[in-house]
Amino acid sequence: MITDILERLVRAAGADPFRGAGEEIENFCRRIGLNLKRQPVREGLYNLILPLGENPQVLISAHFDTVPAVVEGRCARMGQEGSRFYGRGSCDALGSIAALLGTLQDLAEEGFDLKSSLVLIAFTVDEEEGGEGSVILQNIVPASIKWALVLEPTSLKLALAEMGTLEYRVKIKGKTAHGSLPERGHNPLLMLFEVGSYLQDLAGEFNRTFNPRIPLKFIPLKAVGGSEALAIPGKAELKFDFRVPPEVPLSLLKGKIEEFFWKYPEIEFEVVEEAPPFQVEPASPFVEMLARIYEQELGHPLEFTFMPSWTDAHNFYEKGWLPVIWGPGDLAVAHTEEEHVEVAELLKAQQFLTGLLRYLSQV
Repeated sequence: MITDILERLVRAAGADPFRGAGEEIENFCRRIGLNLKRQPVREGLYNLILPLGENPQVLISAHFDTVPAVVEGRCARMGQEGSRFYGRGSCDALGSIAALLGTLQDLAEEGFDLKSSLVLIAFTVDEEEGGEGSVILQNIVPASIKWALVLEPTSLKLALAEMGTLEYRVKIKGKTAHGSLPERGHNPLLMLFEVGSYLQDLAGEFNRTFNPRIPLKFIPLKAVGGSEALAIPGKAELKFDFRVPPEVPLSLLKGKIEEFFWKYPEIEFEVVEEAPPFQVEPASPFVEMLARIYEQELGHPLEFTFMPSWTDAHNFYEKGWLPVIWGPGDLAVAHTEEEHVEVAELLKAQQFLTGLLRYLSQV
């Protein structure tokens, strides 16, 4: 059963979030007669490649690394409860991998000729960190690849757009003093609050100016400063992210942020991550093909959405391929102790992927 596959993947990832699920994927494919090729990414990390046919046109990609099982001291639930399967990575994105492995197993057992498919399957690493796996993958992908289906949790809706990201780390210098005499020091927490207020207002200003279909979002991620002692702290730090829709010029946003920072000598800042947004036209042949297969297999139209988070699709888009994002699971529960995926969505995902591989073996 598909939940048995997912349970093995989740348990393996729980033991080693970076490599564990990869070893289980290799073992599973070996049992059904498929040999994966390891592509080194950096020491101890590797992508897994499964070429199905000559001159593939479609890349199906999913990352097998996960965030750690324990986040902020909270451990993710584990196991099937009713209609849901819980576990770290079950939604992001081991559920998608389980559906894909189930598809490969069923097709192999019925004697389907997978070598006739115009598909290259890649299981990537490091998506949760720097995305290096999907960059290195491009070194061996043949020039015949035109499109990419990136498996991520979208509740089985096809994401045609991905929000850009602009992430900063800010350090604010202060001057210590006794907490009862704040005028003798310089409190960096007050500046931290001012920075946060400015950035929140800036997001509102850009949304009013550009009126994006998906609003620009300011997301504080981490704030550090102060202690339990009655003392003005000597420093504070803030890490934040902007999720940037396609209508908002990322360079203009970046300029406004840094123009504000340069006004204050006590502020040091660095860009942690910068990636522009992208979008794909719904009338593209690849999207129309996916929509047609989806409706044939599941009996209702494919819905469209957007991906609010960075994914490997960004690196594929930069390469010049046409990537879209799709898969079972709700992104909102990913990275939380309640991470789960609906079993019904896993089965529907497997049904769609089976239809897709069959179709791409006939064209």
